[in-house]
Amino acid sequence: MRCVECECDVIVVPHTYDQGWHDLGYMDKLSVEQAQAQVYGFIELQSIQKSGNTQVQIQQYMQTWMSDSRRDIYMAPYIDGSHWQLMVIIPKEYTMVWFCSLHRKPSHEIKFQLQGIVSGANILSGRSRSSKALHFIYPKCNKQQDSFECGYYIMYRMIAIVSTGITNSWAQVFQDPSPLPEDEIIKIREQWATFFLQSI
Repeated sequence: MRCVECECDVIVVPHTYDQGWHDLGYMDKLSVEQAQAQVYGFIELQSIQKSGNTQVQIQQYMQTWMSDSRRDIYMAPYIDGSHWQLMVIIPKEYTMVWFCSLHRKPSHEIKFQLQGIVSGANILSGRSRSSKALHFIYPKCNKQQDSFECGYYIMYRMIAIVSTGITNSWAQVFQDPSPLPEDEIIKIREQWATFFLQSI
């Protein structure tokens, strides 16, 4: 699949267990290895994209998954304006950390939808009986330099978060806007490719 906005190649891998396309198996494995499986949850890409899903379906899926799984933090790669970005959702704190390798902010439509999703998930899980305003954090994350890299930037951030157990101080941890070194991108590509080949 090719991202139209920055022309990156988006990796998708078939898994027989769900008969669909899913590329976050590596993150599930990493979170278990790091003893962080109860901290981080990962949102299925195909279940939250506008293509093939209604707004109601997206909201119901995310609210149900978050209220049932009760993880502290959820990561959701998302296409907005044909460009891959990463949403890090912290329901208990009504906080959303938004990572974009082009340093763009979410639209008002996305903000409104996320407000409803997080509020609903907290009510369903019994964490809260009323809604609070969702707080957005925009870290000064690495900015992509070439036109094909946004998928790798998402992978890099998810790996960094899980590997080091980041749960707060997002703006302080991520404050380097320089592009990722080429060797980091190669390393990420090799890590995921190895896992994918072992999973097929």
